[in-house]
Amino acid sequence: MLKGGKKSSSQQSKRQLLFSYFLSLIIFLLILNLIFNLLDQKIIDPYLIISLLVAISSILFISFNSKKNQKTKKVKKSNPKVTDSMKTLINNLDSGIIELDKNGGITLYNASCLMILNTNKTLYDLNIAEVMPLQNQKGEPIDIKNKILNSKRISTNDAWFYQTKDGEKIRLELTISPIKNNFGVNEKNSFILIFRDVTKIKDLEQQKDEFISIISHELRTPIAIAEGALSNLDLLLERKRIEKDKFKKLLDKSHRQIMFLSSMVTDISNLRRAESEQIIDIEKVNLRTVANELYETYLPQVQAKNLSFDLDLQGKLGNIETNQLYFKEIIQNLITNAIKYTNEGSIKLIIEKNNLNTKVSIKDSGIGISKSDQKKVFDKFYRSEDYRTRESRGTGLGLYVALGLAKKLGGKITLKSRVDFGSTFTLTIPNKPKKIQK
Repeated sequence: MLKGGKKSSSQQSKRQLLFSYFLSLIIFLLILNLIFNLLDQKIIDPYLIISLLVAISSILFISFNSKKNQKTKKVKKSNPKVTDSMKTLINNLDSGIIELDKNGGITLYNASCLMILNTNKTLYDLNIAEVMPLQNQKGEPIDIKNKILNSKRISTNDAWFYQTKDGEKIRLELTISPIKNNFGVNEKNSFILIFRDVTKIKDLEQQKDEFISIISHELRTPIAIAEGALSNLDLLLERKRIEKDKFKKLLDKSHRQIMFLSSMVTDISNLRRAESEQIIDIEKVNLRTVANELYETYLPQVQAKNLSFDLDLQGKLGNIETNQLYFKEIIQNLITNAIKYTNEGSIKLIIEKNNLNTKVSIKDSGIGISKSDQKKVFDKFYRSEDYRTRESRGTGLGLYVALGLAKKLGGKITLKSRVDFGSTFTLTIPNKPKKIQK
């Protein structure tokens, strides 16, 4: 209805305008006819006639232009509304936008600039070099003012870094654009700078590349071993020269590689759980039951390496309220880690409980972890450079996943270790969840 009303109103104004022009023309012709009649009778001076025609033409011209100017004024009156809308739009963008003059001074900026740069001071009339001191990936300073003022065309760079007043280093993607007129000329030597924080995006891209590299490397070896063992087995069966012991040996070899692949799939699945924002279910978990189940599950693997496996359940444990799946996965990761890096001695599973918290400790007599590595062992995809750990394959996800799941249960994991003296990982979680993370 609104669209139709506007259209009929516009048509009506056009009709009125045409009618006024038509009426003016009729009046003009009538006057002209009158003048010629007077001329024939020699009642009026010819010079007066010319002056009268000029006057009438001027009146018509002024009338036409006044209507045109009224339209122009209407358009001009609507421009402030457009400007306000643009301001609102620009201020609600996630990207920072800055307008710079020919000297690199800031003449205009939006609200996101202050948010990204983590400042609340006014930026007007400040120089861009002062507001945004940038560095490259090597930590070398960048002359941002010079780069902007010498820009002839639009350019983008996503490898520049800015340090906030809080000391946080963020990675920025900057687009520099000269402001040009309709003829492609930067008359005022002014520029637009558009930037956004891409720190998280670039970190995710790097993690994705690391993940693909590690997974492809770790998959290659077990697949090659399993394929070779099964091919040999197939060949021997074909020639009917297979011995029972050799047959079992090749099958065991393939089975171990398939189990390793299965553990990798489990790690990836657990990674998804650790990083998801899904709400988790809380249930009553019997600590003694869980401890016995885990002990029975991993005892064969411990004995296969000629290690002793001890279970120490201290006091009356009873139940706690937590997510049983996550709780068991954390302990499984810690036990698996202990088995992997312990070649002689023992592994001990210790569970103790007080009024507030439950502590589960996995203590081993393995190779231990250096102080420098202790700061990084919970990082995603981290593998120590120690040659002894490099002998064992893995994705570098186990401890990262364990810590992530522990945080979801409102808990934490601590580490005590000395090189050649073993390690102790301790999971601490509340007996009742105060606030379970999503």
